[in-house]
Amino acid sequence: DIAERNCVGNPKYDDQLVVTYKEQAHDINMVKEIDVLTIRGYRDSLLHVEVEKSHGSISIINKENIGNGTLEIGNNIIENLSDSKDIYEVAECIHKIVVDGSNIDKFSTSVSVKEGMTEVVDLSEIQRKKAALSVRANVNDFKFYINGNEFPPNESVELEYGTYILKAEKESYTTDERTVDIKQSFVAIDFNLEKVVKMGSIAIYSEPSEADVYIDNLQVGTTGASPLIKNLEYGTYTILLRKLGYKDT
Repeated sequence: DIAERNCVGNPKYDDQLVVTYKEQAHDINMVKEIDVLTIRGYRDSLLHVEVEKSHGSISIINKENIGNGTLEIGNNIIENLSDSKDIYEVAECIHKIVVDGSNIDKFSTSVSVKEGMTEVVDLSEIQRKKAALSVRANVNDFKFYINGNEFPPNESVELEYGTYILKAEKESYTTDERTVDIKQSFVAIDFNLEKVVKMGSIAIYSEPSEADVYIDNLQVGTTGASPLIKNLEYGTYTILLRKLGYKDT
């Protein structure tokens, strides 16, 4: 049986076609468009294909850590990292690879790709940009956390560019938590913690009634048939009852 296939210019070939690579027999099914070939034939039939340059592949891994990244492989492949493939078939030769992103300095390397081999480029090895983070708050002795880990609030912290959850807290104060995108060499954060007011109630009554009630020297009401109810913040107070003709209590 003769298997006919169409090639550039519609030449035909059959099972008698000889395909070689480095003077060795080569599988026609392994030939790709990016390969460099020398073709010999007669009229519209192919007789011999010499693969001058075959192909290999380049694998790009750990690209998710590069923010707004771009990838260049030689002059033919330019893509956003977020849209890029994991493996690229390329001609066997030395390829220049350039990676850029918002959180790294432009990175460039060269890889030598050989026939049938895959060269791995690990982007986790690229040094990411770093920033100095300084924090302060409107209260003293607060605790400071980055992504759940505690750090001294009075010391500058070095962080790689990226997104972090920052939190400041202090007992009896509200917690200030925020998500911060760090993308410059120095970042200063001001936290605002508000005191949490805890309230209680006190019931004041007297016998006889109709006594003036003072709390910390401030008149706040008069006792009656029912107790005088006052809401106060947690704390210690001086309460005085005064009625004409009676000793202050």
